[in-house]
Amino acid sequence: MKNKRLYKICLISVMSAISTVIYLILPEIPLVPGVDYLKLDFSDIPAIVSTFAMGPAAGIGVEIVKNALHLFRTTTMGIGELMNIGIGSAMVLSIYFFTRLFSRLFKKDKLSAGVYFTSAALTLLTTILAGYLCNAIFTPIFYLLMGFPLTFEAVLAGVLGSTLLNAVKAAFNILPFYPLYFAVNKYFSKNN
Repeated sequence: MKNKRLYKICLISVMSAISTVIYLILPEIPLVPGVDYLKLDFSDIPAIVSTFAMGPAAGIGVEIVKNALHLFRTTTMGIGELMNIGIGSAMVLSIYFFTRLFSRLFKKDKLSAGVYFTSAALTLLTTILAGYLCNAIFTPIFYLLMGFPLTFEAVLAGVLGSTLLNAVKAAFNILPFYPLYFAVNKYFSKNN
């Protein structure tokens, strides 16, 4: 029992480190020129891998550790990291539970393309909704802390822009995961 628990803790630590390296080293792609905090990155992929390997708590753990380590380089006073944890956790939980649900409904393996891509589409929708709610709460706080004008139009533009970013980010993190996971699983199945 203790060895399995230690193994999970070590694997979460390794995946958190990989996620942090991706977050810090790989270039972030700006979606809106001139807006520093709306950037696309691929650091949620290790959280998705952890979720499929060990369950949703592991994926959420990777999200929390990655964002806690990013606090040392934050430009958003921690608000962006809180939003990233919330939206990343929604994405991780959604892909995990939708994949389990559809594998049971369709009576197919979790790795079948139909199950995965149906789950990915619903996860994208869930991430958009969670992102909208999270952004509606945290964008006004962020604007107040940063000294931006707090008008309805500015907040609405921030919420919609951040929600769009989260939709694009979720799509870019979820869709490449299936071929990667399928290949890794196939390799390990052959060699065991």
